[in-house]
Amino acid sequence: MPDTLPAYGQIDYAADPGLDHLWEQALSPHTRTVYNSGLRAFLMFMSMSGVTWYPQALPCINEQVLLNFVSHCHYKLKVTHSTTREYLSGVRFHILSHGVNNPWCNNTLLRLQTIMRSLKKLAGVRAAPRLPVTIVILKHIVRTLNGGLFSAYLDIMLAAAFCTAFFGFLRCGELTYHHFNPSQNLSMEDVVFASENSKFHLKLKASKLTYSEDPLFVMSDGTAFTRTVFVSSLKSVLTAAGWNDRQFNGHSFRIGAATSAAAANVPDHLIKTLGRWSSDSYLRYIRTSDSAIGKAHYAMCGLPSV
Repeated sequence: MPDTLPAYGQIDYAADPGLDHLWEQALSPHTRTVYNSGLRAFLMFMSMSGVTWYPQALPCINEQVLLNFVSHCHYKLKVTHSTTREYLSGVRFHILSHGVNNPWCNNTLLRLQTIMRSLKKLAGVRAAPRLPVTIVILKHIVRTLNGGLFSAYLDIMLAAAFCTAFFGFLRCGELTYHHFNPSQNLSMEDVVFASENSKFHLKLKASKLTYSEDPLFVMSDGTAFTRTVFVSSLKSVLTAAGWNDRQFNGHSFRIGAATSAAAANVPDHLIKTLGRWSSDSYLRYIRTSDSAIGKAHYAMCGLPSV
């Protein structure tokens, strides 16, 4: 890192609670948490570099600063390539929301892109991919819970939460919470049953104007249904059902929903709608089995699959 950093200007912005709320709604709760962590790491790095700024402003930056921050993340913070990438996204989002001049506006970050590719190569062996909780695995999970694993209440609540996560293509952070916030977390009134009670609609907060004070999922003692509880309970159920729990996490339901939908020949555009994806990024969630690849090869040869 060079001895001196380029000069930085200070840009204040007018506080507007309504506008701040709109910026918050641009991110999911989980993404917001990650981005805030990235911003904190970046501001700490800037402080260590001798740069100061006003509390309600952010320092102007250039590509060299970002390169130095990437080096700091790799050698000092010891974080992975993917985490560094998320930290950069967090810095970009907050810089954008503050209206500060930044190198992303000019699309000239060729050096940064090259260094990020270098980090990816240095990572070496990739971490084991997260396996999807497919409809087959979900049935085993529910069957295990119905047979009794924890308490009567927790078994029913977890079965409902896991099924909701799967069929709703939900991110873990969309149905768990640490401190219940009716403007962000699922509540009782977000569930609207059809007249015949054979189906229900789940309303996500992006479409809500009024809020209920009762969370949708809660532990038997009234404590929060946190991400930690969600994941640890999932791993316990998977172990009891005979699966390797280390290959799954809270995001496995969203991956599994996309994978199961694709295996059931659900049209791509409908998978995209079900998962609320605005781009084709959903394609990376779909896991293709070896047997499906084998069948494709036989089909390419005009032969029946075996």
